[in-house]
Amino acid sequence: MNQPTRTELCRVNNAGDKMSVNPDDPRVRRTRQLLQNALTDLMGEMSFNQISVQDITTRAGVNRATFYAHFEDKYALVNYHVRHMFLEALQQRMPAKHEFSQATMRLFIVATAEFLRSFFGRCTPLDQLSYPQMAIQVQVVLYEMFLACQTQGHFPTATLSKSPETTATALSWLVFGATFDWAHGGLKTSVDELADGLLPYMTVGLHGAGV
Repeated sequence: MNQPTRTELCRVNNAGDKMSVNPDDPRVRRTRQLLQNALTDLMGEMSFNQISVQDITTRAGVNRATFYAHFEDKYALVNYHVRHMFLEALQQRMPAKHEFSQATMRLFIVATAEFLRSFFGRCTPLDQLSYPQMAIQVQVVLYEMFLACQTQGHFPTATLSKSPETTATALSWLVFGATFDWAHGGLKTSVDELADGLLPYMTVGLHGAGV
């Protein structure tokens, strides 16, 4: 069964956008990129908890009204930023066309683990309490992708849960929980060992689904 294409991943990428702006408008994309770049630069200089919306808008060269047309606050911006970074990491690793198989599942695990390792590697001590909540965006993206696999017919529905949401929730939390613990807990094993250990649980969960 085919995995969602990169176009379909982009649709996931637009989830949660504010209704006051059109996420497909080039001007919107440009403004959001300016805000993300400003946030990234500032996070290299100070704790996220110390960064204000004024700091972000000044660095990005936009006014506060423009910021609030796109995001409710700095937490909404960082959540958006995490989602986009994670989706880009997945898109870079996944081939343009591929089958939903054990090999693909393994790529998901490795890509998620490596992204979270990089994400937490940028944390300052002051951010340790807030960053795990931001990382939940990774689980949300995984949930949306696994749900899309089912609703778009990429999994044989006869052998899955009657509730696609239940299946997507179980798979997303399985991948996120294991990779989060690995990235945040000392990296006691290699990423390949993590994937090898986690993959059987995923395939058991999808037993009979052709994975």
